Amino acid sequence: MDLKQIKELIQLLEKSGLNKLTIKEKGMEISLEKGGSPYPQEISHPVKRDSPVVIHSAAETPIKAQFVEEEYDPKNYHKSPMVGMFYRSNKPTEPSIVNEGDQVEVGQVLCIIEAMKVMNEIKSVKKGKIVKIFVENGLPVEFGQPLFVIE
Repeated sequence: MDLKQIKELIQLLEKSGLNKLTIKEKGMEISLEKGGSPYPQEISHPVKRDSPVVIHSAAETPIKAQFVEEEYDPKNYHKSPMVGMFYRSNKPTEPSIVNEGDQVEVGQVLCIIEAMKVMNEIKSVKKGKIVKIFVENGLPVEFGQPLFVIE
């Protein structure tokens, strides 16, 4: 099974009413599951008793970031190389890896995209200044979706 087929399975799971999908093929097993914490399980956050709890289902989570294409030159977009969950930091307690206004170098880590429980560092392919970050922390992204504008 190649990466394209795995991405198709992820999209199928996102669009379906299923919570878990397991495929066994040629001695290989792939298991995908919706839900859970966007960060590894060993990290927990204390919650005050009087603070409101807001629960969002996967169906309510927007897949695409909202942005105005005409405002920025598409040649300056840094796009997502995969489908997954977008994170601006390595851990919830750490600050964002990069922010709008930061100067970045080629090969510098910009964000993390979690795909199939693997945290993938997304690195800059261009030197410049981060003008805009399109995606909010913890939201899903699609392949080819603009994440940043680097000028």
